Amino acid sequence: MTSSFISPNVIKVDGQWQIEGHPRESLQILSTFDPPTLPNHTIIVASVTLPPNSATPPHRHGGAAVVAVPISGKTLNQMNGAEPKIYGPGDIMYEAPGCHHQRSEFVEGGEGGDATFIAVLVVDKETVDYGRDIGGFLCWIRKLR
Repeated sequence: MTSSFISPNVIKVDGQWQIEGHPRESLQILSTFDPPTLPNHTIIVASVTLPPNSATPPHRHGGAAVVAVPISGKTLNQMNGAEPKIYGPGDIMYEAPGCHHQRSEFVEGGEGGDATFIAVLVVDKETVDYGRDIGGFLCWIRKLR
């Protein structure tokens, strides 16, 4: 079953796209790996924190496969026209390459008031080396090399 989607008002603030009236998430790269068993790919492990009332604009993850594991709080996510779903600790979220991530919003804070998850991205090495965007991670990926 697919869900209708109403696009939010997305604006650019200080060079970054965001949903009007909502702060963006923060992201910290924890580690990167270039495993020999996955030639031409880089694995990026990141901590993503959503403060209260935050949301990310609709985006696609390009050539990245993403596994996200919530560690505190809850977020609402909607992908590829499916019904929105709330994720919290104990859940695992998978986003295939090319996934249309329509909604990603703070729902409930955990310890400290934020919602936090660990994201593991498997990315084409070319994306990292040449700075192709994978759904908002571009500015952080450029800092890797």
